[in-house]
Amino acid sequence: MHRMFGILALAMAAWSAHAATAIDLSQAVIQPAPDVPEQVLKFFLKELDEHAPGHHTAVAAAEAKAPGPVISLSIAPEGLQPEGYSIAVVREGGASTVQVRGADARGLLFGVGRLIRVLKLAPDSISVEDDVAITSSPRYRIRGHQLGYRPTANTYDAWDLDTFDRYIRELILFGTNSIELIPALGERGEKTAHMPVPPRKMNAMLSELIHAYGLDVWLWAPVGEDLAQAGAAEEALERRREFYAEMKNIDAVFIPGGDGGNNPIRLLMPFLEQLAPVLHAA
Repeated sequence: MHRMFGILALAMAAWSAHAATAIDLSQAVIQPAPDVPEQVLKFFLKELDEHAPGHHTAVAAAEAKAPGPVISLSIAPEGLQPEGYSIAVVREGGASTVQVRGADARGLLFGVGRLIRVLKLAPDSISVEDDVAITSSPRYRIRGHQLGYRPTANTYDAWDLDTFDRYIRELILFGTNSIELIPALGERGEKTAHMPVPPRKMNAMLSELIHAYGLDVWLWAPVGEDLAQAGAAEEALERRREFYAEMKNIDAVFIPGGDGGNNPIRLLMPFLEQLAPVLHAA
């Protein structure tokens, strides 16, 4: 029995010797490298303000001497895959630095998002354990999510832009790199009682918001018009020309051949050939 207690005591002592210690970051200095995109820093500060509104972190140049803990943000691709990141806590001479490094701008954005997830956030405090050491790269190149501002979703059509912003930031926390919108080009394009703004306006605002975070803007855009009808193709092209002009940021357009659009392939493909230059000219 005495031997068992002795072994247990040794195990607890070993665990205690290696137990993580919390580092108080409530008054840390955030030091972004000169090439860190402004949207990454804004994203980080917005999350801190929302989850720890009483924090007193400050932002300073990377070369400035900080009196306390530092959170450094940098883009340095060595050893990282595209959109990957690393997070490490370095302690030297009593000073603590949380280093967040991204392979590129998106990698740093996702690294900051992961840091938010590992921080201990309270209304008036921020801390991190000193044994944090994370290196991560995405398994899949495309990691998208669809947000359809239309009455069929039973949710999104009642959201305003701030609600979408909160949701998109939560997607960023987990590495989403693209958002697919659903244009309002058909019979569901009118404003409903729940919508704070008309669909066309909201989609345009969302394209700017998504792009501002450095994510791709996709469109799920079936051709609902009956292309067999005389003049339908010309009207459909003009409708999309107007819509694309309103959307300041479009990275990809997905046009399904069904489940939204029932045109036979012999009509749909020639139409898409006409549509491509309209999209590229927008």
